[in-house]
Amino acid sequence: MTEYPYTVVDAFTDKPFAGNPAAVMVVDEFFSDEMLLKIAIEHNLSETAFLVRLAEDHYRLRWFTPGAEVPLCGHATLASGAALFEEYGVQADEIRFETLSGTLTVAKTADGYRLDLPANMPAPIAEPPSLVDAIGMEADSVWDGQFWLALLPSEEAVRSVVPNFAAIEALPVPELGITAKGAYTDFVSRLFAPKIGIPEDPFTGSLHAMLVPFWAERLGKTRLSAHQASDRGGDALCELSGDRVLLFGNAVVTMRGKMAF
Repeated sequence: MTEYPYTVVDAFTDKPFAGNPAAVMVVDEFFSDEMLLKIAIEHNLSETAFLVRLAEDHYRLRWFTPGAEVPLCGHATLASGAALFEEYGVQADEIRFETLSGTLTVAKTADGYRLDLPANMPAPIAEPPSLVDAIGMEADSVWDGQFWLALLPSEEAVRSVVPNFAAIEALPVPELGITAKGAYTDFVSRLFAPKIGIPEDPFTGSLHAMLVPFWAERLGKTRLSAHQASDRGGDALCELSGDRVLLFGNAVVTMRGKMAF
């Protein structure tokens, strides 16, 4: 039996037990997909990040929910960068990650950790299906990108949604995001993904890769403030930079341990 260290990091928050937690494991080489999924199930967090070191500031990175591997996860990438800087003593200004979504980076800045993601501008669905069964109301419009994004009339509407997870799971997409213009931030959002083992995600980087270009176009500016209105909550400053989305957020280490198998 071998012991493998891990770190749990709450991302996109400056206090413990808020934001979105991710388990971060640095391994010599990736285990089988079956084993990676078993480990993610054991951690039972929205995401477990697995890293293989290429150089001090360069890693391969894969993300697993308790239900599946995913092509992009922002909060677990930011958590990975924070863990490498704070727990593994990486001295570089920026860390690069090779992923299913290309090269991503995390850097330390005056505004917190900076996560660099590919922008994913969604396209409107001309004849969207009803979402009444899924979220209890019709959306003003529905947009398609990595998953569906439903535009609601107000922050109050976003916060009031009581999701029907069975109906959401029956949708022909892995995840459903909802959003509206914010009362105190530029925009707010929530994200539901029961199909991949995440009923509601506390903070979702991949959702913001869609939201930032979406709201930048509507609000006519490229630097925005965002709040994900989950029970734990999560906050980020966001910037649209060409075809990239920059998310600035904090992170807190809440757990250190070892898995043995």
